[in-house]
Amino acid sequence: MRYLVLVGSLVCSIIGVVTIGQVNAAAVYIDPSCSNNGDGTAGTPCAASGGAAGPFNTWSGMTWTAGNTYYQQRGTIYAGRLLITGSGSGDLDSQRIILDAYGTGDDPKINGSGQREAMRISGTRSYITMRNYDIYGSDTSVSDRNGLQLCDSAGVFCTSIKMEHLTVHDVVGGSGGFGGSGIWGYCTDCTIDDVTVYNIPTDGINIQNIGTLTLRNSYCHDVNTDLVNGFGDCVQLSGTATTMLIEDNIFDHTANKGKQAFLENTTGGTAGIVRRNEFYMGTENNGVFGFSLITAMPNTNIYSNKIIGGDRAIELLGSANVYGNLIGGARLWGLYVGQNGLTVNFTNNTVYSTSTTQTIGINVPTTSSTFNLYNNVFYGFGTAVLNGGAATIVDSTNSFFNNTANGSGFTPNANSLVSNPLFVNATAFKTQASSPLRRAGLSGVLCADARGHTFCWNPPDIGAYQATSGDPANTRSASTTRSAATTRSAATTRTAR
Repeated sequence: MRYLVLVGSLVCSIIGVVTIGQVNAAAVYIDPSCSNNGDGTAGTPCAASGGAAGPFNTWSGMTWTAGNTYYQQRGTIYAGRLLITGSGSGDLDSQRIILDAYGTGDDPKINGSGQREAMRISGTRSYITMRNYDIYGSDTSVSDRNGLQLCDSAGVFCTSIKMEHLTVHDVVGGSGGFGGSGIWGYCTDCTIDDVTVYNIPTDGINIQNIGTLTLRNSYCHDVNTDLVNGFGDCVQLSGTATTMLIEDNIFDHTANKGKQAFLENTTGGTAGIVRRNEFYMGTENNGVFGFSLITAMPNTNIYSNKIIGGDRAIELLGSANVYGNLIGGARLWGLYVGQNGLTVNFTNNTVYSTSTTQTIGINVPTTSSTFNLYNNVFYGFGTAVLNGGAATIVDSTNSFFNNTANGSGFTPNANSLVSNPLFVNATAFKTQASSPLRRAGLSGVLCADARGHTFCWNPPDIGAYQATSGDPANTRSASTTRSAATTRSAATTRTAR
């Protein structure tokens, strides 16, 4: 648990002026349960009278000063909108504006009932850290509403915002086409780390003009709950970009229809990393296409992920290296190439289906694309690889088994394997000791393991799993587990790998 211990020297240092009253301090305390509004200089006890020593009892009217940390008492609820209207002066903690918690108990709560946002950064702002808050309940009937809003527009945007150990949930949808997101806004060079988002009418996280974005150790589930609007992604990234790091997350969009578990459709980026995540989509045939993962940023490395379900499990709108992933359970296609002229290196993946009649493993309908296909397993498809657009497909040492057709517009290389791969079972896709896939792959290509292992044999095993002693699971570290109230369900823990 991440409690901050406030020592006397921190209380006494003078960084700036924070006013609800007059206070010179680097630490400011808020306890909404107090009857009197103190001067913010101490966390306990409550002020004996208005303006006396003790915590503020409201966030309203706060003056924000670079270098200050603003602490809300754990176990308390602030009812209203927490509006942040200041910026830090630099990226060091001593320069940032920080919102945190103090005391013991549950994370402090921001209840946005009756508000358009529960927490909002307003104006063009930068260098703000928000950690250890439970944010929920925004439900005004005016326009869309959000749990946490990051600035206002493309011209009024946030920069270098850190969101750490937050829970954002139960934004209330509206009538008249109004929806609501868990986290929404324009945020360049921002970090989302250990954030849980759930029970959201439309998008769990919707960020535009991302610049360099880091999204890690986070969990999104039960979004698009407002089925009247019929849209909502766990994560949607758009606008301009430089690069992105998406790692160690769970995006579970199985509860409600349509849209994507993860959609990145940015412009201007040069490379990204998507690794060690789990993406889940439902497969209901309801006329609203759903995808587990869509990426557009050129030269993105997509590896060691579990990408399950959807009408299409993956759609590529930009060139990519896709390796060491478990991909399957889609209603139609495992991977779809959605733009002309892409270069895709697709290696050491296991791609599976539960229907040998209508599903396609890889669908390449585009022209002028180059698809390098090495060391993959294709299992249980109507057609394993469909080349419908005269793409160039270069292949070697792939395994094809239990497919109605191994190729259409494509003939597998003569050194492909068509014998039984001898999986331990037909759901885990790890191999038995006598499997022909072991040490049978082509060396010198991109290789990873679906559990996040960096080790590959030389030559590698074919498929997404490199055989290891005991096949250890890729478990989450203790630092990213949640309290009992918000813990990840057993169905989506890493041990399922």
